[in-house]
Amino acid sequence: MRKLLSTAIGAVFFVSAVAQGADDWADVLKAFNYKSNGFSCRIMTDGSICNLKAGDALVVKKSLLHGKYEIAKGEKHDCRFFQGNEKNHPLKLRKTGENSYALEKTGSLSNEKHKPAASYTEKISLSPRAIEIEFEIELLVPLASQSGIFCSLNYLPLDTFQNRGFRFAGAGGKSKLMVFPQNYSKASALHLRQAKDIMVSLEKGIFEIAAGKGSVFSISDTRSYKGKAFRIDINEYVPWKHKAMEFPVGKQFKWSFKYIYKEHE
Repeated sequence: MRKLLSTAIGAVFFVSAVAQGADDWADVLKAFNYKSNGFSCRIMTDGSICNLKAGDALVVKKSLLHGKYEIAKGEKHDCRFFQGNEKNHPLKLRKTGENSYALEKTGSLSNEKHKPAASYTEKISLSPRAIEIEFEIELLVPLASQSGIFCSLNYLPLDTFQNRGFRFAGAGGKSKLMVFPQNYSKASALHLRQAKDIMVSLEKGIFEIAAGKGSVFSISDTRSYKGKAFRIDINEYVPWKHKAMEFPVGKQFKWSFKYIYKEHE
C-alpha cells in the first residue's frame, strides 16, 4: 500500500518506513532532507533541490527546471515555465542502500497561455559522494526557440566561489584553468558555453559538476543583471539557429548531470 509520508514526522520514522521494502515507493508530502558526511540538501515536492552542501560548504543554493520559448511578433505573454508552479503530482522516494535514495517526480509545466505546455519526469539518485539528476520533457503544444527550450538552472552562491579557481572542460575535450571573479565587470564577465565538466577545489574537498551524454552547460554571472550568484544552465545540446525553429507536439528533450564530491586526502 502506498505510504504517505511527511519529513516533519521525524527522520528516524521516515527512514524506517522507506526501508521496509527495496521496491516500495513512498509519497513525500512536504520535502525530503538528505544528510550525509558528503552531500546534504533539501529536495522540494516539485523536484527542485535547495541548499546543496558538499561537506560544510554551500555549493548550490537552488537547482530547478526552467523553460523559455519564442513568441510571435506582436504577441504579449510570459513565455517562461517554472518548476515551482508544479503542485499536482507527488514526489516519490525509495531507499536504495546505506544512506542512498532514489527519487522520482512526474509533473507538468504551464503558464498563462499553455495549461499545460509540457510534461516532465525527473529522476534523482542520492548518495554521500554523488548526486545524479535526469530530466525528460515532452511537449504537449508546439513551441518555437532558437535552441533548446528547457534547462536545469543551478545557482552557485558568490560567497563560496568568488575568487576561487576552477578547471573547465569544454565539449571538444580541451580543459583550461579559470577563476570565478571577485567583482563583476562587463569587460571581463564570466560567460562560458558548451561546457562538459567543471571542478572546483574547496577547503575540504573537490566539488564537480559533470554533464551526461548529449548534455552541455553554460556558466554565467548573474551580477550582470543585479543577481547574487553564478549560474550554470544544463540542457540537452541543441544547435543554435539564427531563426527560431518550431518543435512539434511530442518532441522530447533529455539531459542529465552529476554533482560529485571528493574529500582532500
